[in-house]
Amino acid sequence: MITEQDAIEYFRSIYAARYADDIAAAEFHISTLMAGGSSEVKAQACWHAAQIKEQLGDFRGAQERYIEGLNYRPGGTFGRHDLQQLIGRTCEKLGEHDEAIQWYRRSMKTCLASEDFGCLALLPYLKCGGGDIYSEDVPMVKTLVERSWRLLAVPGQPDLNDLARAIRAIEQFIADEEGKLTK
Repeated sequence: MITEQDAIEYFRSIYAARYADDIAAAEFHISTLMAGGSSEVKAQACWHAAQIKEQLGDFRGAQERYIEGLNYRPGGTFGRHDLQQLIGRTCEKLGEHDEAIQWYRRSMKTCLASEDFGCLALLPYLKCGGGDIYSEDVPMVKTLVERSWRLLAVPGQPDLNDLARAIRAIEQFIADEEGKLTK
């Protein structure tokens, strides 16, 4: 079994290899982690493998690696939520918009099962749906908008009568906050 410290070193090596465009080295480190890592380590290794596939334009391969990562992420966790929304994103890149909506819904439902984190899938879901929110999803989206708004400490109150606008306001707040960090 790979120790936590060893895993950290492997992940550093993966980042360095990816940065240097040494895909073979990154994939070697990933395979080592998959062979001897904990479930958490394997989930992260799958994420890295999928990111490499996306970098190379292999969106089907990326999707498969994200799906593999779900085997190592329990329900109701941020990691599972993130992988599900990334699968939705790869579906979009493959032109599979109906499938993408289903993955974004799964991601939102995973988020709904926890009180600990906001929802990454709201804006991708909205964009993939052409700016519309399906009527069966309105109660879930309202709950997730309210929760994300609260957890992010977005000033004011979300307009729950215009969920699309509220989602865009959340995304704008995040972009503004990230902009403050990079200054």
